[in-house]
Amino acid sequence: MATTQSIIKSMPEDVVELIARVLGDGDVDSNDKEVKMLLPASPVVDVILGYIGVGSPPKQSDLDQAQAWIEEQYSWQDRASAVKDKLQEMQPFGEEQAVKGEIPLWMNAPWAQKLLFSWSDGLRDAVIDAEDYVDKL
Repeated sequence: MATTQSIIKSMPEDVVELIARVLGDGDVDSNDKEVKMLLPASPVVDVILGYIGVGSPPKQSDLDQAQAWIEEQYSWQDRASAVKDKLQEMQPFGEEQAVKGEIPLWMNAPWAQKLLFSWSDGLRDAVIDAEDYVDKL
């Protein structure tokens, strides 16, 4: 059974701290498109905010949803890593290319930036889009 403590312990400390800092004071709109792109699924955010005393304590169903999302997110992170390796292999981008101003087309895709945020709720969609892109190359 998922608990607040088990959810917090299963997340990287820096992600928990970021959410607490960014959303804890209430000055940042968690529904803002740019902010939302960085955040985990809302049940996870709610658990973290409840943990720091902002918002109400989560219900068991919220804890279970958060735990399920975290477990699934690990598989999306593995797939993100694999597709990033394929992209780098097929259309490399490193210091040498950057100095020359040679930026691969995939880096301009809407999903490219989202691949960097391994704990965001948007990672799943970014991985699927990136895998489709790789399959079409």
